[in-house]
Amino acid sequence: MPMTKTALEFHIAGARLALDLANVVEVLPCLALVKPPEIPPMLQGFANVEGRMVAMLKLDHLLKLQGVDKSAWNPEEDLGSMIVIARLQETVIGWMVQGNVRMLNYDHSEM
Repeated sequence: MPMTKTALEFHIAGARLALDLANVVEVLPCLALVKPPEIPPMLQGFANVEGRMVAMLKLDHLLKLQGVDKSAWNPEEDLGSMIVIARLQETVIGWMVQGNVRMLNYDHSEM
């Protein structure tokens, strides 16, 4: 019997990715980021989300996306960028995505 679930589909530096909707806290328009000195290369900065500082990851860096033109997209300069805030276990994190996001259904039993 198929187990249909819903995911949030998004794009980062040209790559198509998705996250199970159960882990998504919210999707926001792009926010100004705080960038402390000597920030680790895996972090884009921190976003103030309802008074809470959320670490913004560089997923293209962490996932080591190969064959993707990373120079073609600067999330902080692209007015169409969105922020995905997610909860992974007890940690709330975020990342910037290109343009629109959408929901898609998938068969969990095939994963």
